[in-house]
Amino acid sequence: MKYHSVIVGAGFAGICMAIKLKQAGNDDFVILEKASDIGGTWFFNRYPGAACDVPSCVYSFSFEPNPNWSRHYVTQPEIEAYLHHCVKKYQLTDHIRCNAQVESMTWNGDSWEIITSIGEQFISTFALSAVGQLNQPSMPDINGIDAFAGASFHSARWDAETDLQGKRVAVVGSAASAVQLIPEVAKVASHLRVFQRTPNYLIPRLDRQYLAIENWLFNHVPMVLAFYRWVIFNQGEKLFFPAMRRAKWAQRIMEKLAKWQLNRQVSDIELRKKLTPHYEIGCKRVLMCDDYYPALMRPNVSLETSPIEAITPRGVMSGGEEYDCDIIIYATGFKASQFLMGLDVTGRDGIKLHDKWAGSTAAYRSVCVAGFPNFFMLYGPNSNLGSNSIIAMIEAQVGYIVEAMQGVDEGALGHIEVTEEAQANYQHWLKDSLSGTVWMQDCPSWYKGADGVINNNWPWSVGEFQRHMAHVKWADFSI
Repeated sequence: MKYHSVIVGAGFAGICMAIKLKQAGNDDFVILEKASDIGGTWFFNRYPGAACDVPSCVYSFSFEPNPNWSRHYVTQPEIEAYLHHCVKKYQLTDHIRCNAQVESMTWNGDSWEIITSIGEQFISTFALSAVGQLNQPSMPDINGIDAFAGASFHSARWDAETDLQGKRVAVVGSAASAVQLIPEVAKVASHLRVFQRTPNYLIPRLDRQYLAIENWLFNHVPMVLAFYRWVIFNQGEKLFFPAMRRAKWAQRIMEKLAKWQLNRQVSDIELRKKLTPHYEIGCKRVLMCDDYYPALMRPNVSLETSPIEAITPRGVMSGGEEYDCDIIIYATGFKASQFLMGLDVTGRDGIKLHDKWAGSTAAYRSVCVAGFPNFFMLYGPNSNLGSNSIIAMIEAQVGYIVEAMQGVDEGALGHIEVTEEAQANYQHWLKDSLSGTVWMQDCPSWYKGADGVINNNWPWSVGEFQRHMAHVKWADFSI
């Protein structure tokens, strides 16, 4: 099967890419999705309490704002429903192939050959990766992890068949997914034991349902929703982003919010000590949650901070003590720094993308790599944020890629490929820019690769990224 473009992944990035291709007059594309339905991370993350951790008003496409979110921080079912709405409205259903896991993508000199796990072959002029950063669960390296006799699973592969009611449950991890699911699990488990490696900064989310009058205004007075979205977006730009650049005034505000939240919700002095971070705020992902600390105060919940030594058939060994449990849930995040994991991408002259990335995940403006013609990535290296909605970043990348593709098509050119020199210059600039961020401080986080290099995050504001990606700099490409 031949197409102008093959998009790999049907989450926010893949759907946005498809919509903008159609709006640009290009209807000759297919989206290949490994799951049985669309949604990306919002298809796989179905744990109790799964929700967006940025305000819902900015967690939608700017060209398709959603006036019907039910609350300030929307939950997984509504986000998934929104993506289905976009697919239906923009008539993408016939372009999507689910249960189509891409295994290899190979440049043959003038086009891409894409092969799925069942041997289907697709030929395309352009190959577009929209697999994201948060799609491959990360399991901890713990002795005996396969020895446990009970049920165990990762939060991103939630086992809905396992009944937690009245069970002794262990949750390994205490970061973004954990703080959402732990309050829900605590409501039904006979006892919940949380194993924390490092405490996190938590600031109030102040979540609430929208009032009926608010939803009416969002639906009938579009400027109200637009203004509300602008206010929330600029809260991220003017408060959270300066904290990532180590602005002391912004960090102090966030630290005071975190301390106020901890002191207000945790009366147990010893527990409060265990939950107090001892690193610079922003170095690790700052979490937003209203009900995590109250959950830890419940009589059926315990917090363990000693390192886990092993998983045994009966439970978890920590601090020299074995804790029996019936179910273990691993809320241990994703292999976020291992980009395009599971995809065998071969570019010009037979070069393998993962071989080229063996030293570092170097890319140009987060969307392309030298040696890989007509190949673009969405939510690629150094496009993640610690301060705002990733949807805005994705839209900027999509606009840039569409402009590049149109330049090739309209000029009847064979291919477009960033030069090694342009990529090296960009990486040098990126390294200098990242040196001023809080992520460079000495604390472990998923923002860093194994070598300590920040390969996930963009060092400046979303507005700066939008300006950065506004137009293709054709001198940086060979065509």
